[in-house]
Amino acid sequence: MGVALYNILAKPSVTKVTLVEIEPKVIELLKQAAQFEQWIGIEKLCNTIYMPKLSAGGGKNFIF
Repeated sequence: MGVALYNILAKPSVTKVTLVEIEPKVIELLKQAAQFEQWIGIEKLCNTIYMPKLSAGGGKNFIF
């Protein structure tokens, strides 16, 4: 997840980013391991939304 976020934030044509994550611990790990608060373009990150799994039993989650 971090690689995609890093590249999206770095694009000059991107003005806003909303990050959607299932597990809040992933964001904390990203903060600690990658220090993403220091990335170029981090000011474009407007929202972080935690969305619980939509289906039980190993189903896939999709956001459109």
